[in-house]
Amino acid sequence: MGLCIHYTGKIRQLSAIEDMMKEVEEIVNTYGWKYSVYHNFEKHGYGINNKITGIRFSPPACETVSLCFFKDCTLCDPHYLQYGSSLQPGEIYTHSVKTQFTGLANHIIVVSLLKYLARKYFESFVLEDDSKYFETENPAIAQQKFETYDEFLRTTSTAIQILAMRADEGIGDYAKRLAKYLEQNSKKK
Repeated sequence: MGLCIHYTGKIRQLSAIEDMMKEVEEIVNTYGWKYSVYHNFEKHGYGINNKITGIRFSPPACETVSLCFFKDCTLCDPHYLQYGSSLQPGEIYTHSVKTQFTGLANHIIVVSLLKYLARKYFESFVLEDDSKYFETENPAIAQQKFETYDEFLRTTSTAIQILAMRADEGIGDYAKRLAKYLEQNSKKK
């Protein structure tokens, strides 16, 4: 739970991946963000690094943004490769990144970077942004969404502190009681 971006896509051609990786590496170095580079398309076995080429980076207090690709040019997330057959169809091609705790400024940088890369390198690219910045490029709308998510977390945290789980209550009943409390208190505002 939290403010996220969700994206998927396909790069125009394999030869563009290296250029894109170099460009992303320069940008993330500018911000001092941590990153990992993958170059291992054809090693033996099916380990995490053996199927993909690309780059992953992490702004502070943000989940990792992955720009890694299979040989067929589709985006994939190396993190999901470890789950193998337990994934739902298409899940390995969809990325979800929680950006809520990195703040609006870094969120905008990540979303703007992905939009730029999509235009320059991708044949197809779809991004859903919980803050709506990708769609609107309006920081005020994005700020409002960030504030809404932050308020929800504060309210939920307060509710958990106020409403302790009763000894005679199961987790399902406790969750319902919390939800009812949150709904009643959100109407008061």
